[in-house]
Amino acid sequence: MSTSPSEGAGAPAETNLAEYDGPWDKLRARVEPLLGDLEVHMGEHWHVALDQIFTRADLRVAERLRYRGKSDRQWFAVRPFLATNPIHDSDLRCAPSFEKAVGHLVEECRRRSTLPTAVKLDADRQTLDLWSGAELMFSVRPIEMRRVSDAARERAEGTIIGLRKFDHPEAELLKRVHRWPGLGGVAQEKNMKRGRAGAPYPAAEFWHHPVPKEWLLSARALCARCGRPDPERSFLESVAAAALDAPSWNHLASLHGDRTSELDGPWCLHVYAESEADLQDHGFYSDAIDAVADLLTRAPAEFIAKWPRAELHFSGMSDLPYYQFMRRTGNEHPFDWPGPTVGVTAIADVAETDEEDFLVDVARALSSVDPRPLEALFGIGRTDEERLGLIDTWAGEHPLVSDGPWRFTTSGTQMQCKALGSPVRRRRQVHRTCRCCCL
Repeated sequence: MSTSPSEGAGAPAETNLAEYDGPWDKLRARVEPLLGDLEVHMGEHWHVALDQIFTRADLRVAERLRYRGKSDRQWFAVRPFLATNPIHDSDLRCAPSFEKAVGHLVEECRRRSTLPTAVKLDADRQTLDLWSGAELMFSVRPIEMRRVSDAARERAEGTIIGLRKFDHPEAELLKRVHRWPGLGGVAQEKNMKRGRAGAPYPAAEFWHHPVPKEWLLSARALCARCGRPDPERSFLESVAAAALDAPSWNHLASLHGDRTSELDGPWCLHVYAESEADLQDHGFYSDAIDAVADLLTRAPAEFIAKWPRAELHFSGMSDLPYYQFMRRTGNEHPFDWPGPTVGVTAIADVAETDEEDFLVDVARALSSVDPRPLEALFGIGRTDEERLGLIDTWAGEHPLVSDGPWRFTTSGTQMQCKALGSPVRRRRQVHRTCRCCCL
């Protein structure tokens, strides 16, 4: 059943090895005492192979397991509502604390060169809304995880875990999905292989979910590439522990078991019937296994039953698998709307900030009974001129002159102009003649 370790071992013709610097060199140093020189065994593109065998998601979860070890922390959803920025499922962000969620909004306002006119904080419920006049700009809400039954979770785990043991993981996945009630007629639309630049990789090196069962398969694949096709279980555990920088296998496997992937953040089930503007959330989940269980349980009767065809998709981030299926009844017209899209998606974590003092300021503002410290973080309470100056600073621009309602600035390479008032957002249209940007 297993794929030959040499099958598809080629790498893309043009591989940028610079993007592999860092974790893969350290991983190589940790496993070579057990397996020997990786470049000798795997060739000059050993970085690429390691990136397929032990992914960034594996390293991320293992690090959180070492330093935090908690999978039951409260997550917060951060959602934009800007009218000039249509909402997509990828716009949703999550944060592991209320302070980090609010800090992300401050950074997002800086990045977008935009300021709210009001904030609404509920400290007890830990919610925050940013407003521009009567328009909601951003919201922060605590995420309530939806749990599935133990039986449904076990069935979902058996659907998406361990596919790398088969020569044709796509066919095996489809066979497993067909066993769910109401999904016997779905067909696979996209290949789940995700090698860079279309590079062929053996089945054992497909991307996967960060759970201990998959880490043992990764260790087996690495051993096979290094001339050890049939290692003992204890040796596999040692290789996995070394690769993921853990003191022992028990440190990886015993704390959370199959819920280890919860450390990588929550997932969301969403549906849109006509367009992405109709996007609706139908549940948040602590990890991919719960999300897939609810998707495959609810989709046939709740979301797609009345449609002649519909799309189901499972979308991880750049280092997680992606699956897509299409359900057709045979009664659809070729020019009909393809039907609803129902899927589960990993929610991207907000970017970590290195400014510890900044997070301290955010925490202090949130704990104050006086709303002014929090408002000050978003420029509320300042004059229009001061707010514009703050946006100029964030954008790296310098004021030149004001003319009536207009204010001109320069970034050193081109002139900008913007209206005085409450600058909530800026739209730039570069004119060929004057090189100015108008709202």
